[in-house]
Amino acid sequence: TKFLAESERSIALEPDNFDVHFLYGRQLVHMGRIADALQHFARAKELEPVSPLLTAWTSYALMLSGQTDSAWKGIEQAMSLDSTFLPVINIGSTVALATGHDDVARRLMAVALPVGFMSTKPYVMARLGDTTTAMQLVSAMESNNPRPWFTDAQRATVRLAIGDSAGALTALEQSARSIGGLWEV
Repeated sequence: TKFLAESERSIALEPDNFDVHFLYGRQLVHMGRIADALQHFARAKELEPVSPLLTAWTSYALMLSGQTDSAWKGIEQAMSLDSTFLPVINIGSTVALATGHDDVARRLMAVALPVGFMSTKPYVMARLGDTTTAMQLVSAMESNNPRPWFTDAQRATVRLAIGDSAGALTALEQSARSIGGLWEV
């Protein structure tokens, strides 16, 4: 894609730029290229060793690659660096669920989130068995004016968490339509 080509060019021009390696690594995670992402996260860590956001994303990538022990250790480190940083809370709760630390996921989701903030909270609450709270969170998003663009995607994650694949697919299709064809289902 154009983003990948531009990122590779940026890395060639600025090999010591933390942001370039970090953002490229994040995009690679979204594309499922986890091993490549971890390489860029490692380089970013060399450049900025104490970044809670980088540490959280590295943990997420490790989780996706099946390295759950390392993912959990990393998220513990990210939370020790900044347990109030919302992206660390979101990623931390996801890693906590995947590594069997439901109590930590529940504790992280006790944080009050700003209105309209994209969060893993609806999904995590549904996975923890609190479907009522999960659906209330999605309904609250739907009542916001303007309605956040990610509301349908949030509904899809809740549907997946409760085992409703057909409802999740419908919500994803609606999400794809609502953001004007930026992605397809």
